[in-house]
Amino acid sequence: MSALRCSLVALLVALSLSFASGLKPSQQVRAPNPKSPKLATLKTSDVSVAIASFAFTDGPGSVMVDSYKVCAKQIRCAGELPLGQHAITLSRDGYLDSVFNIMVPNGSNYYTTALVEKPGLLTIHALDSATGKDVEATVFMDDRMVGKTPWTGPLGAATKSVYVRASRYVESKVNERPAPNKEMSMTAKLIATDIAGMAKISSGCFQMGQESGKQSEKPVHEVCLSSFVLDKYEVTQGAYQKQFGSDPSHFAACGGNCPVESIQWKQAKNFCEKLGKRLPTEAEWEYAARAGSTSKWGCGIMSICVGTVGWTGNNSDKKTHPVGQKPANSWGIYDMAGNVAEWTADWFGSDYYSFSQKLNPKGANRGDGRVARGGSWDEKGDALQPSARAGYEPDFRESNVGFRCAMDELL
Repeated sequence: MSALRCSLVALLVALSLSFASGLKPSQQVRAPNPKSPKLATLKTSDVSVAIASFAFTDGPGSVMVDSYKVCAKQIRCAGELPLGQHAITLSRDGYLDSVFNIMVPNGSNYYTTALVEKPGLLTIHALDSATGKDVEATVFMDDRMVGKTPWTGPLGAATKSVYVRASRYVESKVNERPAPNKEMSMTAKLIATDIAGMAKISSGCFQMGQESGKQSEKPVHEVCLSSFVLDKYEVTQGAYQKQFGSDPSHFAACGGNCPVESIQWKQAKNFCEKLGKRLPTEAEWEYAARAGSTSKWGCGIMSICVGTVGWTGNNSDKKTHPVGQKPANSWGIYDMAGNVAEWTADWFGSDYYSFSQKLNPKGANRGDGRVARGGSWDEKGDALQPSARAGYEPDFRESNVGFRCAMDELL
């Protein structure tokens, strides 16, 4: 989306004082680089008054002094001001008023100010492009959430980007812009998320955690999840570059079909949401990794099985590999052990399992970092178990951490 043109109207306000009583004229102070270098010659008609001259540099405007309009839609106007303080209001169609006080006499006789465009008023509706039905979408302005559709709000000259996001729909940018002080309405037609390459995970319950694992994996507790869908593959370098035009990966030479890594948690979250998806919860991730298995390793009862389903510190040659080269688990999901560890949505709480809720848990309210799961190309042993947990600061980025996306099941 092209940036809005920032239009400021410079206004020069000149005030000159001179007194027949012999008082020294006030010292002139000029604003830096005034837009108009020419000032009107000012003469005093009475020792008890001063002459004020107002000049709009870009088109006519109006001046009000102490609630009295002294000129309307003029380029220049001048008049006498009695001694004392006066409230000045400068107006122009399509711009916010500028209000300030001046004192007659005072130490300055040259003022400059600027009129700022009034923001346009934009109304946004969101519709499903296929069905034409209303969609509740979140409106973002310069990456800041401002409300839900249907949304109405100001759109000023400084605004650089406006877009809407909704679960299960691809992000839509708003390319239309209202002119200053104008109202307009537009409709964002949202395209449903492409779920090709995602696996449907049926609802169910499982035993989460590992009693023989680290303290943060205890106690084992029952968790029940609603159905959802999960990417079959880790997000690739090619997919990430398509969305953002860059590839942060350390192993960029591995190619576009290799997992994107060296990615921060916020970048992973933003990628998923841009496509109408989200990061999986920690519970969803473990449920999908186990794929119905109750064994310690997920893939079998012996640790050697991990090397058959994942790239680990034992077989990776110290690098990532293209996604999907190892066999999928019984639910059709690849690389849930090794290759790269994967960000999840949850905060990491070392004691969270002791008070985790049973139904669709969302993780701790706060913690020491965000949870990453699955182990990676440089790890061996217990770190590759479905129950293994790691916590990293959200801005952490390393060549062994990537991600995949999830989504609520389509109704």
